[in-house]
Amino acid sequence: MRIVPETPEKPEDIITELNLLESKHNYLAMLSGIRVAVDRLDEKSNKH
Repeated sequence: MRIVPETPEKPEDIITELNLLESKHNYLAMLSGIRVAVDRLDEKSNKH
């Protein structure tokens, strides 16, 4: 599996692509973390 769809001309382009992917991944990880926290809160409130 290749990370970069098309081969960039300059090394800087590769770094930019990787930074974009990393920030996207961090964003998704943050969202899933929030979702887990909300699920746990829901479980607590349902028990009462």
